[in-house]
Amino acid sequence: MSLKSDLRADLLLLTTAFIWGFSFVFQSTGMDHVGPFTFVFGRFVIATIAIVPIWYIMEKPQKVFVFQPMD
Repeated sequence: MSLKSDLRADLLLLTTAFIWGFSFVFQSTGMDHVGPFTFVFGRFVIATIAIVPIWYIMEKPQKVFVFQPMD
């Protein structure tokens, strides 16, 4: 691996560990203010907002084939 890809991998791993480590703090703070179902719904909404653009970029939209009657 090149130095650039090693650095990128290390930064992604550090970011993942940071998010994972602070998630407990955010969860316990959030649960003080809202109920569990509302909290989980909010997490899913945030995850959807974060994942949909990434999914759209990685999966290039394909042209949809439309059947047309033959004359």
